[in-house]
Amino acid sequence: MLGGISEHPHRPTAEFDAENPFRYFVGSKTFHERFSRTQETQIFNQMCRYCANRRGGPLGAADLLLTDDDGVGHVFHFETFYNQHDALTLGVYRHANT
Repeated sequence: MLGGISEHPHRPTAEFDAENPFRYFVGSKTFHERFSRTQETQIFNQMCRYCANRRGGPLGAADLLLTDDDGVGHVFHFETFYNQHDALTLGVYRHANT
C-alpha cells in the first residue's frame, strides 16, 4: 500500500516541483523493500492520466502497473480525491501481472 499528498494534478501552483510532485509520499515497509526503484514522478505522471480536472471531490481511479525491483509487474488500484487544498492519493496492491 502507498499514499501521497500532492497538488491537484491539473492545477499546479507556481511552487509546484515536478521533480518532487508529492508533498508527502508514504508506503508500507513491503512496498519500499520491493519497489525501491519506483520514482514518485512515475506515479504522479500516471496519476495525471486518470485524474479529471474537477474542482473537488473524487478525481478518478485506475489500476496502474508498477514494476518491482526484480522487473516483475504488479497491479495497484489507485484513487485520488481533491479536498480543494490537496490531492489525496491511495494505491492498494491487487496482484502480480500474470
